[in-house]
Amino acid sequence: MVEQMAAEVIREFKVDLAIIGTSAIDEDGTLLDYDVREVQVSRAIIENARRIVLVTDQTKFSRRAPVRIARLDEIHVLVTDRLPSKMTALFQRLGIEVIDGAL
Repeated sequence: MVEQMAAEVIREFKVDLAIIGTSAIDEDGTLLDYDVREVQVSRAIIENARRIVLVTDQTKFSRRAPVRIARLDEIHVLVTDRLPSKMTALFQRLGIEVIDGAL
């Protein structure tokens, strides 16, 4: 399911843990994607979860995409293969737990 129908179904539930992905992460902490329909679903998931885990690889820190999903301050845990050093301070300041496969 995608688009509005999926978002409506998701809004009927409150979950403890949500795992999401993203197409790009801007230097200011904005999570971005290319598909407005997928973003609607991601937003509904974020709004209805108590804890959010973002799973992404290092390439997403250097990509650009046009549609805003959320901001990093809405995320609780980041799982990645390598966190770029330029982003370390931002994640620390936001109190986001980082699980970095490069460590």
